[in-house]
Amino acid sequence: MAKDYIYERLVRSVVKCLKDERERAGLSMNALSKKAGISQSMLSLVERDKRSPTLDTLLRISMALEFDLGKAISRALKDAK
Repeated sequence: MAKDYIYERLVRSVVKCLKDERERAGLSMNALSKKAGISQSMLSLVERDKRSPTLDTLLRISMALEFDLGKAISRALKDAK
């Protein structure tokens, strides 16, 4: 159970980092979803913590943002400590 909680916190933190990057870039969810090749509804669900993203989804979002997913994961791990 504790592992699930840590995993969920890490995923939330990575998603928040990517959302912050989307907002910094001035991209709407619609624009990012098109660039990433995912539906806007999926992006919205992920950003609102209603759906847990797959690794593929995280990679698509980070690549569309031209943001290093490893950097987001590193930040999340630091925040978890």
